[in-house]
This record gives sequence, structure tokens and C-alpha cells, in this order.
Amino acid sequence: MPKLSFGSNKEVSDYLVKNKPGVSLYLTGVLFITNIITLITTHLDAYILLYPQDITNVLLWYKLVTYPLFVGGFFAWFQSALVIVSAGYFIEPKFERKKVLLLIALSSVIGGLAYAMANLDDPFNQPIASPTMITWGLSACAVTLILKRIKTAPLMEKIIAGLFLLSFFNLNPSDTGYFLGQVSVIVVGLLFGLFLEEKLTRVSDISFLNKPRIK
Repeated sequence: MPKLSFGSNKEVSDYLVKNKPGVSLYLTGVLFITNIITLITTHLDAYILLYPQDITNVLLWYKLVTYPLFVGGFFAWFQSALVIVSAGYFIEPKFERKKVLLLIALSSVIGGLAYAMANLDDPFNQPIASPTMITWGLSACAVTLILKRIKTAPLMEKIIAGLFLLSFFNLNPSDTGYFLGQVSVIVVGLLFGLFLEEKLTRVSDISFLNKPRIK
């Protein structure tokens, strides 16, 4: 049976190695470690998770950047890692490292803040956890970068952009706080992709992806 091929294995592997997203890989490594720690012990939950009422106490604002460290299991980690690394391949060659870190931080803070403010009067004071807000921000930025040059983008990039766009249909407005957080970080990622893209020299040639071959 014929198979669709995007370049040789060597071309693909060389591209992946030369453009490996260092920040994204480091982040997934950190999340893997914290996932194990939070699975082993529950004593840290109160110090990591972000509860809506926490934003009323300045001393607890640090939780706006710690709640993503609670991943929720290895399958959840794998899902998050897949999005983070995939988006990283498109984002990191276009941004300086400090801007990538800023996007990650803003996604965590703005998403968590939107969730907490919307649920401030919730008597159950349900916390938010997982790096989902970060994945939304990164995927929105990656999609924006691809759509900006959709006419010349390799087919593989268009496919990945399409998959990211499909994930946006998972937005759930029934959970107002979470929905506002998701929309907020998507806007952040969109703005980064539209206005902060840089012309860096570490983008490798991906012309081999433009012409898929039938084997």
C-alpha cells in the first residue's frame, strides 16, 4: 500500500534535532518531575493549587505560577507535553527565549487570574490545576504563526495548525471561570503571534516538507 512521506527519515530527524525547542523540552521535564512528586504526596497540594480565594491574599499570588505544576497523572502529562513540544517547534525559532518564557508565564498568570476572579464568590472555592492554560496559550501562538504564512506553509504545518484549531472546539462555556481563562490565554497567544514574531537565524530549511511523496 502506498504511504505518504514528508521527506526522508534523516531530513526529518535533522530538522527536529536542529530546531529542538529547548524551553518547551525543559518545561515538560519539570512537569514530569512535579507530576511524580504530586502523585506520591498530597501534602503539597495546598501550596501549589490555586483557589479562587487565594487572589485576595497577596502572599498567595505565587500560586498563579505554581498551579500548572500539578499535572494530574502520566496520561495528562503526555497530552500536555505533546502540545507544548509541538507548539515549541513553531514558536521558539521565531522568538527570543525570554519572550517564550514570558508567553508561558503570562498564560499561567492571566489564565489563573481569570479563573479565580470569575469564581471568587463560589462557596465551594474549587481550585484550578494542570498546565492547560499554558498549552492553550502556546497552541494559539503557534496557530497564529502558521496562519500568517498559510499560503507558503508546508503541508505538515497546515495539518498541525488544523489539529490545534480543532482543539479550540473543546472550549466549554458552561464552566464560566475556566472558559474565561481559556479565552484570555488564547488572546495572549494570538497577540504574541501577530505582533512579537522576530526574524531569527536559527530557523532551518524545511523545504523538504513542502512536497510530500508517495511511497
